[in-house]
Amino acid sequence: MFKLDDIFTLLVRISFLELYHGPTLAFKDMALTMLPFLIEESKRKNNVNYKSLIFVATSGDTGGAALSSFIKNPTFDTVVLYPNGGVSEIQEKQMLYYTNDRTKAIAMNGNFDDCQSFVKEIFADYEAFLDKMNAKAEELGCTNSHFTNTHGLHDAEHYTTARDMALIGAEAFRNEDFMKITGTKQYKINPTNLTDVE
Repeated sequence: MFKLDDIFTLLVRISFLELYHGPTLAFKDMALTMLPFLIEESKRKNNVNYKSLIFVATSGDTGGAALSSFIKNPTFDTVVLYPNGGVSEIQEKQMLYYTNDRTKAIAMNGNFDDCQSFVKEIFADYEAFLDKMNAKAEELGCTNSHFTNTHGLHDAEHYTTARDMALIGAEAFRNEDFMKITGTKQYKINPTNLTDVE
């Protein structure tokens, strides 16, 4: 049986790390505040000079923590998908607070698994995603298009024609979400921690 002195001695040797003192008060701040610096150092050591895309699915805390960490570094673009109506009000406000021209928080219809599946599908098998792009182009009747990347940068095997782009555009114009996004002439972004201008 322990005596009071034994318990006190035991407690003196125990340390506690409180992980809720970061910018978003989430334990994930601990790792995510360091991540941009670790990636930058890795890029420097490997002579990588291009911008990086951080693409995240969240059920709440990860989104705000990721956005707050990467917003400070101009060599990153960050996109966070979260389930529309599936995060707390404070989590959504945190994510929207940390948005600017390089950091975006996007509410997606569905649940967290849908958001995560979307991100995984894009990154898990890049070749399979390109195959889907090419199959969709063929399904639309494109006869002189071949996609080898998703960003459109030059590659001798990445090509299309005006006719094929018209077919792809016509399909896009049939999509209500695409039309809403492209038809939005102005979008009000609330003040952030970087500026008080709307």
